[in-house]
Amino acid sequence: MADILELLNSTEPENIKKAHKILSQNAKKDVLNNANEYNNKRDVRKNQVGKRQNKVTGGEVIEVNKIAIPFQRKIVQSASSFLFGSPVNIVPNEVNDLTETILDKWKELRLDATLLKFAEAVKSETEATIIFYEVNKGDGNIKLKSRLLTSKNGKYYPYFDEYGDLTAFGWEYKKTENDKEVVYLYVYTEDQEFRYKSVDGNWQLLKGYPVVNLFGKIPVVYLSQESPEWEYVKDLIDRFEMTFSKFCDTNDYFADPKYVIKGKVYKVKGDSKSIRLEMVQTSDGKIVSGDVSILSWDRAPESLKLEFDTLVLLIYFLSDTTNLTPADLKGLGAMSGVALELMFMGSILKAKWDEGDYSVAISRMLSIIKAGVTNITNPNLKLKDDDTSFEVKFTSVLPKNLKEIVETLVEGSGGKAIISQETATELNPMIKNKDREKERLRQESNLDKVQDLGDTIKY
Repeated sequence: MADILELLNSTEPENIKKAHKILSQNAKKDVLNNANEYNNKRDVRKNQVGKRQNKVTGGEVIEVNKIAIPFQRKIVQSASSFLFGSPVNIVPNEVNDLTETILDKWKELRLDATLLKFAEAVKSETEATIIFYEVNKGDGNIKLKSRLLTSKNGKYYPYFDEYGDLTAFGWEYKKTENDKEVVYLYVYTEDQEFRYKSVDGNWQLLKGYPVVNLFGKIPVVYLSQESPEWEYVKDLIDRFEMTFSKFCDTNDYFADPKYVIKGKVYKVKGDSKSIRLEMVQTSDGKIVSGDVSILSWDRAPESLKLEFDTLVLLIYFLSDTTNLTPADLKGLGAMSGVALELMFMGSILKAKWDEGDYSVAISRMLSIIKAGVTNITNPNLKLKDDDTSFEVKFTSVLPKNLKEIVETLVEGSGGKAIISQETATELNPMIKNKDREKERLRQESNLDKVQDLGDTIKY
């Protein structure tokens, strides 16, 4: 790390170039290919449907079908939704001004929505970054901001030490200035922020940099995985799309009737739907009658149907993606919560496997927000003996069978009430003004007590 810091602080173009080379060695490969495949482009692997060649018949070019079916999007979005389709529950170890400010900042930055897109990018492109930064309005008002960075925004160079800790992070992107391509490189360390610019391969440190990193830690959350979410079913997807496209070509070919004609054929005058066949005598004296037949595909495609059904089953089963069509849901009716979870067990278990990595990412996000609050926006909230921590609880995206839950709780309590009237009022979605409704309930309760006294007896 000492060597790269020395190179980063240098103003010599060659040293900056060396630092860039060291950082760029950690760039992930195939990120753009993964992003393109996720967006339905099929020209990466030789067996993909996008590689099909058009047919040439008699000098005529016939366009073949190249139908891409978005299995990848279904697999990734399902996996992301089971993780973050329902917001995570963040519980502080103690409630104080600092923890409340951190949680308010979490809501202000809409990080629950960011996490869903973050997971989608990691699972499809294999990496994504959330960067935090401060914005000075110039009137002493400093705000914390966050931004999700994917392959659309450039390349990313995480630099880890021998213990696996992130000690530097590089972000490279390109833009056109004065009809020339300019490359920018931002590098963050725990103490400093560097910015460089390269035109025609000549690197230079931008004026005014490096600057002090006010966060006091690298304000970046970076997460990657080895391969995209569909890696182990990619060959099955390629096979399905190729077979399906050829099947569509066959349907196109046999869609319009084609006739096989033998002998002489004449149309009957005045009748466009009728034809007249003549008897023809060959050179050896044989009589041959004319004949017309329709060219059709007589083989029933049962084997294709079996292949399609098997491929779909394997694609979703091996990727732990639940595949329920509207027709499947129509016949389910009312289900218990346990039965519902069993139907989605593959997706649930897959999300459980991922919770560890994303829990670490969320903890780092909270740590960066805390550093931003205590070092930049609200230094007065810094505690002397600070042991602030948060517990991250993942929540289920599956709907709850509230009737089943309530009935179970009532039975367990021996038929006694399990919820107060005030809490029931707060949870009632039909009530707009909950405070006014509570006051009405109190008034009705007092009126009931007066009526229960009965008539007044005079002595």
